[in-house]
Amino acid sequence: MVEKVYIYALCEPDTSEIRYIGKTKNLQRRFRGHLSDSVRLKNYKLYSWIAGLREHGKRPLMIVIEEVSEEDWRDRERFHIKESRDKFGDRILNVLDGGNCVAFTEEIRNKMRLAAKNRPPSTPKGFKHTEESRAHMSVGQKKRTIWPTPKHTEQSKGRLRARTIEYFRKRDHLTENDVRNIRDLMCNYQYAAKAISEEFSIPLHKAGGIKRGTVYRWIKNEDGTEYIPPPAEKGKRRTLSDETVRKIRNLCLDGTADLNSIAQKFGVGYNIIYHIVRGKIYRSVKNADGTDYCPPDNVYHKGVAWRISSEVKRDREMGTSYKQISSKFGISPQTIWRILNSDEQS
Repeated sequence: MVEKVYIYALCEPDTSEIRYIGKTKNLQRRFRGHLSDSVRLKNYKLYSWIAGLREHGKRPLMIVIEEVSEEDWRDRERFHIKESRDKFGDRILNVLDGGNCVAFTEEIRNKMRLAAKNRPPSTPKGFKHTEESRAHMSVGQKKRTIWPTPKHTEQSKGRLRARTIEYFRKRDHLTENDVRNIRDLMCNYQYAAKAISEEFSIPLHKAGGIKRGTVYRWIKNEDGTEYIPPPAEKGKRRTLSDETVRKIRNLCLDGTADLNSIAQKFGVGYNIIYHIVRGKIYRSVKNADGTDYCPPDNVYHKGVAWRISSEVKRDREMGTSYKQISSKFGISPQTIWRILNSDEQS
């Protein structure tokens, strides 16, 4: 398919007088380009004319003169520009003759050739400054001030530090007491970062940064000493204290709460609670009486889901599907199946 090229004209909006002739493949895009260029290229006659029209709330009128093929548009554009110049004279704002090329006559070429021959070199070979020019350059160099690299004094450093602290205080909603409380909770392993982020409405990474001292490092302890972050424990990612682990075990085995509610309370995942009760993690944490922890055989029946096993069994006898029971109690269908099987075995 041969792509069309439009030979267009920009005319006066009132009299339809032709002022400019050009070519394009997209009329709307080219017209918008003329309007946008008239804002920043007012030194050209064409765009100065368009800018004058826009100041009076008008726009040039674009009309299509001819549709030609891509091989013939150069000759046809030159033809229409020459014809309009013969008819309207200087009213045509085209600078070139068209065809995206400059047609230099032989007279212009001879002038350019003569000017190039007579043009002196920009840097003559063997050029030397006179004594007078050297004296002028020497005076200018001596008067030039070379500013040393500024160095902050201790006083200016203190002012910059105070401004930075004031900026972060205004930007964040955490007070100094909040930061100290977060440090105590994180360092004593009483709360996980997820629970702290939800309680104080801060991102998860900021809670960990407060503990590590990467943020709010300038806030001192209550006794006025500098905050020293605890060293990282190699090979361990412990976030719960021994007392918290015992509380989780008791809540699960007593049947007073399910896994989801316990996980939300302590700010950890559902799988963390499950593995604590099963003894997969924190197995080294002993009971309150000092004995070793022995996980139950069936966590779902004897522990977490004991209080809802009767309701699950009743709903199942009434013909309720696994999916409906799962959405009702917030447990998985696999958990429901294990509850029912444990009831049958018992």
